[in-house]
Amino acid sequence: MKSILIKLFVSIVFFAGGLTAYLYITKPMADEARASETWPSVEGEVIRSEINSYRNSEGKEMYSPDVAYIYQLNGKDYSGSKISDLSYSTSSENEVRRKLAKYAKGSTVMVYYDPEDPYNSTLKPGIGFVANLLYHLPLAFCAVSVLLLFGLVRRFIKGE
Repeated sequence: MKSILIKLFVSIVFFAGGLTAYLYITKPMADEARASETWPSVEGEVIRSEINSYRNSEGKEMYSPDVAYIYQLNGKDYSGSKISDLSYSTSSENEVRRKLAKYAKGSTVMVYYDPEDPYNSTLKPGIGFVANLLYHLPLAFCAVSVLLLFGLVRRFIKGE
């Protein structure tokens, strides 16, 4: 009986944690990324295009793109640094160089901005496949909890 209660508690915690993370953290992020697909765009200029590097906790060299751009709306200057909805680091400096090749310093880029908050901008609107998977990852915790509950109910019905 004690093991059933522990499994019931774990499944409830998994479900509550997964649902909370999804509803209050990842779903709003995914919704904003999807909303950016309809944002208006304006030409901007890349003012910084560099590679950031650091050592992770295992001592491995990691790299990430560091881009900044400026754009103007109704005579007012704005700046941004978001390339897409998901920032990342990688151990491949060449991968970051390839990404940065599209955003060379001084180049003209299309900047997509939130019409309700023009300070919020991105160079690549929408949500990518990997980001979409990551944003929905907390739902996997909910699924695991449901499977645990089904197992508990089955054991209970069998009288185990």
